[in-house]
Amino acid sequence: SMYFDEDGDLAHEFYEETIVTKNGRKRAKLKRIQKNLTPQVGNLNHQKENSLVRAFPGLLRIFFFFFQEV
Repeated sequence: SMYFDEDGDLAHEFYEETIVTKNGRKRAKLKRIQKNLTPQVGNLNHQKENSLVRAFPGLLRIFFFFFQEV
């Protein structure tokens, strides 16, 4: 099932980026959002797209940057 968030984006799951400092190093973590979501009603095939990338345009760049250091 898919859900709309407060901005009207459609996806199976929503995440927000949080910055955590551990041992003096900053790390990005993704926290799953489960509040303020509205279930999709009906069959809206025209809205099926890669909503995660649409919701977080810099997400791939962030993953590449942070997992490159590990």
